[in-house]
Amino acid sequence: MAVLKIIEVVGTSAEGWEAAARAAVAQASRSVRHIESLEVVRSSAIVREDQILEYRLQAKLTFRVEDDADPSLAMEAVATILAEPMAESVEELPPLLERQIDEALEEMETDTRP
Repeated sequence: MAVLKIIEVVGTSAEGWEAAARAAVAQASRSVRHIESLEVVRSSAIVREDQILEYRLQAKLTFRVEDDADPSLAMEAVATILAEPMAESVEELPPLLERQIDEALEEMETDTRP
């Protein structure tokens, strides 16, 4: 099951509404991954002396939310756990946990996502 989230964004361009839509997606993709769709809510323009100076596009972006199975999230959790000092009674990691950490590290090294 995929979880989708919708956010509202605004794109601007001096070249047109299509360029404004591309700008909105480009800006959002700097902090949001797995964008799946863009729905135009409103388009407008700034006009001065009978010339369009800036095209504006308000849109809803839909993106897929990553789940806990994502290796990068798992690695962040592992890094946090390992950064904390271990209790003196614990001498080493259990073999299963150690193997899972190694496997997650290998997946992270071979991950080809953008």
